[in-house]
Amino acid sequence: MADFSAGVDGISKACNELSVPVVSGNVSLYNETDGESIAPTPMIGMVGKISDVRLSPTAVVNQPTTLYLLYPKTVKPEFGGSLAAKLLDQPLRGGKAPEIDWQAEKESMDYLRTLIGEGLVSACRDVGDGGIITTAVKMIAKSGLGLNLSLQAKELAGLSEIERYLAEVGGCYLLAIKSEAEAKAKALQLAATLRYNAIVQAGHVVTSKEVSWGPWTTPVHLCKHAFTASLN
Repeated sequence: MADFSAGVDGISKACNELSVPVVSGNVSLYNETDGESIAPTPMIGMVGKISDVRLSPTAVVNQPTTLYLLYPKTVKPEFGGSLAAKLLDQPLRGGKAPEIDWQAEKESMDYLRTLIGEGLVSACRDVGDGGIITTAVKMIAKSGLGLNLSLQAKELAGLSEIERYLAEVGGCYLLAIKSEAEAKAKALQLAATLRYNAIVQAGHVVTSKEVSWGPWTTPVHLCKHAFTASLN
């Protein structure tokens, strides 16, 4: 119950820091799947307002484009409590969860709202479970396209390839900016004013059947199978 109590405290802190309400939610404390216990995890229900839904970008990419990584300058990937840690035989409770930089969080949200409000973004997705590579693959899995991902952020330069691509990070987003030169110029011009965040080119969505990330290459059909197998 200590984990659950700390999680609720964290949700409360996030609401206060970001000035957003939680209007509903649910938590199951004693669930199991395939004979394994599931950690008690609160599910959060929230309500947001979009002034013009026509400007709302999708979370998927359907044509070749460039992907950009928006990330806090204090970024530090972690494996604590992650599925990647379990798959890599690392102790789930041996590491830390990603730290949250609240100033960077608020700034990145403001930046994204500005880009989206000006119609500059074609797709955007927050980096979640499985790190940057997993989020990128989710963006292209249904399209039949491939992916060349090469993370060049200087804050990630001293980390191993596994940490850079699979460790979990807070406050990061992958986005595709519309193809017009003016849109990209405007987005990068606005990025130059960021104080707590940075944006770098993360890779390209391409016409191929492979996902290339760091030194590894994975066929797209295996990536799609990883997401769909559990639904069968």
